[in-house]
Amino acid sequence: MSTLTPASLTLAEQMKQIGPQGNLLEVVNTLAQYNEIDIDAPYVMANDRFTDVSSKVISLPTIGTRRINRGSAGGVGRTAQLREFIEIMEARPWIDTLLLDSEPDGGVQARLNQIGLFIEAMAQAKATHLLYGDHATDGETINGFLTRTSDSSQVNVTKSGGSGSKTTSLLLVEWDPKRCSLIYPKAVPNGEAANRMVYSALGVSEYDNGRQRIVDEDENAFDALESVIRVAFGIKLLDDRNIHRLANIESTGSSNTLADTGKIDELVYAINKLTSKGRNAVIYCNADVKSQFDIYALEHLLGCTVSKDVFGQPVTMFRNIPIRLVEAITSTETALA
Repeated sequence: MSTLTPASLTLAEQMKQIGPQGNLLEVVNTLAQYNEIDIDAPYVMANDRFTDVSSKVISLPTIGTRRINRGSAGGVGRTAQLREFIEIMEARPWIDTLLLDSEPDGGVQARLNQIGLFIEAMAQAKATHLLYGDHATDGETINGFLTRTSDSSQVNVTKSGGSGSKTTSLLLVEWDPKRCSLIYPKAVPNGEAANRMVYSALGVSEYDNGRQRIVDEDENAFDALESVIRVAFGIKLLDDRNIHRLANIESTGSSNTLADTGKIDELVYAINKLTSKGRNAVIYCNADVKSQFDIYALEHLLGCTVSKDVFGQPVTMFRNIPIRLVEAITSTETALA
């Protein structure tokens, strides 16, 4: 199980959150990121608790012609079994009861502040693993989308000409519950929910573990209030044509960016290689590439348009495909050979 290990909340850290009236302040997380994959991705429940097993077609049957007094060739289609792994992240934020007992509200706001930071850290780790997770390196981690498209010889990988260690990627995903989706564990009744207040949805759960005996590094014990946060997720990709990676995009400058001559054409070719030619597709990129899209839209408006979401906020589109911001995509990738 992949675990996010919390550091203890110290008195010095707690003092930073105390306002003028002696009450705890709500903490503004300046390290928060936008990772918008969950806006579009369909979640499908796996058919097992921690894995999902499916069959994918690898070859179609041979079809022959029929002549008079002659038979036709027979054949069968062939399939292969695909097993997708579900990754589990867990965090156990706790706070010393000595700190909590001194707060006017019994430590409610202090716990919320701490839990909020862990949730943000977990969300960022999940986004990173959905992209760069490598099961070969860490057996408890899934293979992310960019790990699955790390060979430039793959038909769903296009190189954009950049080189060195300051390139980035654009990920094009055509979501489809049957061909390409995210998965969460199969719902299995257990005794945990009967004993605690458990909030669970699509593989995400949180519950108050109550007062626990914690042992410090010197083997001395103290009491703390503990929460348990878990998120379980995986990728189900039955058709490799549902994703396409544009790699080796220069993060800065004018050469080998999307604004460079002819480079935007590579995205058009990539869209037309998708299973449904862009239907239900989404473009995921970091702030550097999204800025390249926005600047291109301002200068050209050739294929790029700006729409609005349900909240009235602008959304850059390319051929009616929304462009989402995923800050977990780095601008310091080493270019694919």
